[in-house]
Amino acid sequence: MEWRKSSFTGNTGNCVEVRQDHKSVRDSKNPTVELPIGRTAWQAFVRTAAR
Repeated sequence: MEWRKSSFTGNTGNCVEVRQDHKSVRDSKNPTVELPIGRTAWQAFVRTAAR
């Protein structure tokens, strides 16, 4: 599965990545650990981050 990083990551490389299907997130510093995220939680995250 493909992962995407925020365009605001810059040169640090430290960020939260989201799986292309939006079913998991992970820390770019520890990519072997995935955190499953439900649709409702993902939508709430996007709404909050867009503020």
